[in-house]
Amino acid sequence: MDAMSLLLKALGVLVGTAASAVLFNVPRSALLWAALAGLMGWAVQIRVGLNGLPPAAGALLGALTVSLAGEALARARRMPALVFVVPGILPLVPGTRAFQAMLALLRQDHGLAAVEGAQALVAAGGIAVGLLMGTALTRAWGRPKAQAPTRPTSPQNQTRPSRQRAVVLPLWKDRNDVSN
Repeated sequence: MDAMSLLLKALGVLVGTAASAVLFNVPRSALLWAALAGLMGWAVQIRVGLNGLPPAAGALLGALTVSLAGEALARARRMPALVFVVPGILPLVPGTRAFQAMLALLRQDHGLAAVEGAQALVAAGGIAVGLLMGTALTRAWGRPKAQAPTRPTSPQNQTRPSRQRAVVLPLWKDRNDVSN
């Protein structure tokens, strides 16, 4: 793969991710960031594929990259992570493999259809696992520490609101009878 075709594909991924972000009503201030998250995931997927690893590994690592980038951008931009993750995942979807599987089925080549379909399913599973891993890592390591509750300086000045007790009725009693 030469550098010019790789740059053109990267530009296409950037524009395509931004266009899908527009379709998902991503705010204007987050369009470029969502597109960059998608570009980062796609670049990782391509790099893994160029190293000779299977497509499922590329999809997993690309989705992990998008998930981590989306969580980081969500904290930095104070937006939900889905704003960046959903459009960013779209370049990783194995649509060409699924299309090739359907085309092979139409041509009655069941062996090729099974291989292409299985590879598409495994890559989709890799995307799901990558997203889960990224979210789990950021939730486990990135959670801010809870602060200890502060006590009021003078407890006499504060009044506690009165609590009303809920009426709990056993299942065998009449529900209209609240004499207890």
